[in-house]
Amino acid sequence: MCYRNLSKYSLLTLLLILAIPKLIMAGEPNISNEKSFLWEIQSNSTTAYILGSLHFADKTFYPLKNKIEDAFDDSSILVVEINPLVIDEAKMRKAIVERGIYKGSETIQENISDNTFEILSSFLTQNSIPVANVIKMKPTMLAFTLSTIKLMQMGYRPEYGIDMYFSKKSGGEKTIIELETIEEQLTLIFDMPNGDSFLEYTLLDLQQIESLFKNIVKAWKDGDYTAMEKFLFKSYENKPKFKPFLKRIYFDRNIQMVSKIKTLLKGKQKLFFVVASSNLIG
Repeated sequence: MCYRNLSKYSLLTLLLILAIPKLIMAGEPNISNEKSFLWEIQSNSTTAYILGSLHFADKTFYPLKNKIEDAFDDSSILVVEINPLVIDEAKMRKAIVERGIYKGSETIQENISDNTFEILSSFLTQNSIPVANVIKMKPTMLAFTLSTIKLMQMGYRPEYGIDMYFSKKSGGEKTIIELETIEEQLTLIFDMPNGDSFLEYTLLDLQQIESLFKNIVKAWKDGDYTAMEKFLFKSYENKPKFKPFLKRIYFDRNIQMVSKIKTLLKGKQKLFFVVASSNLIG
């Protein structure tokens, strides 16, 4: 599956959100008393629910557990990382092309190590993706694009993502508040230090993506926080060169998001937060 056929998905996956039309969800009912990635928080003035999201999912996730749906129905405000319903796609495409594509004759090969390019070439060959299709992408853009392709090949799609589901379900009846801005997420991605190592980090994950993501999905459905932490972070404990990426993508962002959450908890309306499950682990 060539990335050119996934340009819309790849574009918005870089922002961790996708503006896809509302779908009718179908699936087997879930047992309401099972554990889930849902927390309840009480402040002096209100109640808030925080749900861990997976940005890619499939029909088997739905319907969600009753207690998740009940928490959403009990809330007046939906809080997400980015509101996918108000994206100016043309503007974002322009920004991503400007920041994620090499200009002139410059290519990714001269901007990454020989070792990383060898790993990349092997991955592209195994997945029938011509090098010419990705040679102009900068490392971080390529990393997110390849991840998108693999997840969609496995049958997981952004239109079934938990954050997209609740954003569409709000139906204009709930206020939607963003924890981050699109510019902040663009900066997070395109100003990533050492893109060479980040691409290597991604390619190593992609070598085991089928078993890895299936385990992550199972951990999410089971509400198994320990397993989720193991599959997301434990394998990198002895690889110090990758730790800066985990810190930037997860832990530094957590500090900023918690600050905004604290402010929102001073209000009186009930809140339903949907943030990446990975940001709730560790």
